Amino acid sequence: MSRCSESNVTRVFACLAALCFLLISLPVSEVHGQAEIDISCQVLVDWDQELQIDESGQTTRSLVHRYKVVFDPPFTNGTSPSSVNSSVEHIRGEVEFAGQNTSILVAGGEVDIVLPEQPKFGDHISISVQSSQALCSRSLNITNWNQPIDDHEITRETGWAMTGNDGEGQGIFFEGRGWQKRAGSILESNELGNGTLSLDMTSGSNGAILDLDLDKIWLNETYDGTELIIQDFEMSGIGNMSFDTGDEGEGASIDASIDDAFVYRSYRDGKITERMRFQGDGWLSVNGGDNESSGGAFGEVFLLYFETWDEDGFRRLQDLQVEANATARLSAAGEFFSFDLEEMIIREKWEEGVRTDQYSRIFGSGEFDFVASEENPFIEVNGTIPTLHFQSEGGETVADTIIVDGTYDGDAEGTFGLVRYIVESGVFENASGAPFEADKIRNEFWFNVSATPFGPIDQQWGAEHNLTYEYIVPQEDWINRTIRYTYVDDNGTEEDEFPENSPIIFNPDPPEANPVFSDHISRETGFCPQIVSPGDRFYLIGNSEMPLDVTILGMSDQSIDGHT
Repeated sequence: MSRCSESNVTRVFACLAALCFLLISLPVSEVHGQAEIDISCQVLVDWDQELQIDESGQTTRSLVHRYKVVFDPPFTNGTSPSSVNSSVEHIRGEVEFAGQNTSILVAGGEVDIVLPEQPKFGDHISISVQSSQALCSRSLNITNWNQPIDDHEITRETGWAMTGNDGEGQGIFFEGRGWQKRAGSILESNELGNGTLSLDMTSGSNGAILDLDLDKIWLNETYDGTELIIQDFEMSGIGNMSFDTGDEGEGASIDASIDDAFVYRSYRDGKITERMRFQGDGWLSVNGGDNESSGGAFGEVFLLYFETWDEDGFRRLQDLQVEANATARLSAAGEFFSFDLEEMIIREKWEEGVRTDQYSRIFGSGEFDFVASEENPFIEVNGTIPTLHFQSEGGETVADTIIVDGTYDGDAEGTFGLVRYIVESGVFENASGAPFEADKIRNEFWFNVSATPFGPIDQQWGAEHNLTYEYIVPQEDWINRTIRYTYVDDNGTEEDEFPENSPIIFNPDPPEANPVFSDHISRETGFCPQIVSPGDRFYLIGNSEMPLDVTILGMSDQSIDGHT
């Protein structure tokens, strides 16, 4: 500077040039000062979830109560804010939770703040951060998802779905419009909408699978704070049902169109009540019967009615009614033939764990004819089934009747027949000499061929005849029901056979409750900030089966009922 003070003009210009070079070489911040660069900061919600395994091996979720402070423009080249000071409050009622255990970490150009206590409904949180570069603050009130803290009364529209909660076949989709009101800690909502419901009510190979289109869904809920204390679902619509009893290829299966479906589900004080009713018509198959089968039966169902009532894990009511006609398929001489069943009725009703009604009736008759052999010898079979009648009431057999009468024509001629019916009911002894009530059933079969190309025309050939009396206990739920056989030879002699371990007394177990879902049907829920900002990220873990990761991407304003 002493040289610049000289009067020599040349030296003055030299000093000015040196000064300009020095200024050009300095950083911009040193030229203009830090205050001239516009740096701002923002406090964002950055809650995370933490998985833990308890002593019973169950996985639980908890929130990591974290916030982050971001800067704009962001720090680069590994730099971070300096001289960071913060003030954090977490107040619940009159209790302060932040204290000395709050963790503050400055790294990566951001500030992470982790509070020791998880957020709860009604909490107030205040965060203020000051650094050498910027100052920002934020206050938050904590509420439940879709539930403002302040008293309010509004209308709203919602749409949500839940699938795969208790199994791949379970699911519900709901779109509703309704009303929501809060008074203090109590929040009530009532919505009317529509949607779909898929139910898998099978147990092993038995039970029903439903897919329903619901034209009406009433949903009423009451919360006390964040706790759901009352929820009522009432649904009605139409759809399809598949119903199976027994293993594959055995038992009965029904595919029905449901024209009247009703589902009511109530959750109150931790207890679940479900009532379901389905009515429709369709088609059935018994023991794999169809147009190509060698046995079984198939036909049209005029009435399918199925109703259940479960309350707190106990099935109070189950009512099944099926009315149909069918075609039965039988095999004889290597060929198959059909005849009609005029009635097929199945009813079974359980109330309060007791079977109060059981009724089944299979009744039919018809004619049949088929070619038993197209080659030599050519044989054609014709016959009638005057009566086929099986019936049980109250779990006991009351009719067991089959009558078949037929003829063989062609190269072989003759007659055949089958007669089976109950001749008397009484008390008979089993293998151990114990008396049991039983039905004595006459079971007689005969086969006579009067003319064949293999012998004299007037000589009987290939005659067969057998007569057996079966003593069967009427209780259809018991096992090994036949306690005695009496075989009668053509000369009139008789021979008895007593099966061992017959009968085995067995009482059917009442149907068990099978709830649609193991807990209340719930959308995503959990604690969240009442006022959010773009960039906030938090987890909803109130429904442990359906946690939701929420990121706020943007904001928009809408007018509903005159409110913005």
